[in-house]
Amino acid sequence: MKKLLLAAALVAFAGSAMAQDLKVGVVDLAKVQENSTVFRDFAKRRDAMLAELRAEGEKADRELAAAQQKLMSERASVSEEEFNRRATQFTESVRTAQERLVERTRAMEERAKKDFTELTEGRLQPVINTIARSQNLNLVLTSAAVLHSDSSMDITDQVIKQLDAGAPRPPRTRR
Repeated sequence: MKKLLLAAALVAFAGSAMAQDLKVGVVDLAKVQENSTVFRDFAKRRDAMLAELRAEGEKADRELAAAQQKLMSERASVSEEEFNRRATQFTESVRTAQERLVERTRAMEERAKKDFTELTEGRLQPVINTIARSQNLNLVLTSAAVLHSDSSMDITDQVIKQLDAGAPRPPRTRR
């Protein structure tokens, strides 16, 4: 029993000694994304892709609505067999347009996800690592994971400044 208490005391003492040497930084990632030019530029590019996709969908909707209206107006002037053939073609056109839009949406989402990953791993993480090394930080946490911290631990503004300055920028690997 005495050995167990002694071991617990040693663990507690070692833990408090380690905690005294621990230097922690905190980064508000939401603030980085809102205030960093790099992340705002990313958001603008993503929004432009979404707007282009939305415009393409609206154009397809207008074209299909016009084709449907034309088909319905011709119903009385063509044979039932011809109308059914045109209706089948129209249905195929709708299906093709939907498939194209779904594929373009998927490709846009994949591209945005890839760009965001490259931004966070290729730009943001190296900046955080550089700041952590320069300030001898043992640990950097996101503010979302912290219930309370001293403002002196906050490195968010430094991260934004270095990220927007473009430092560091690791070389891109060829794929």
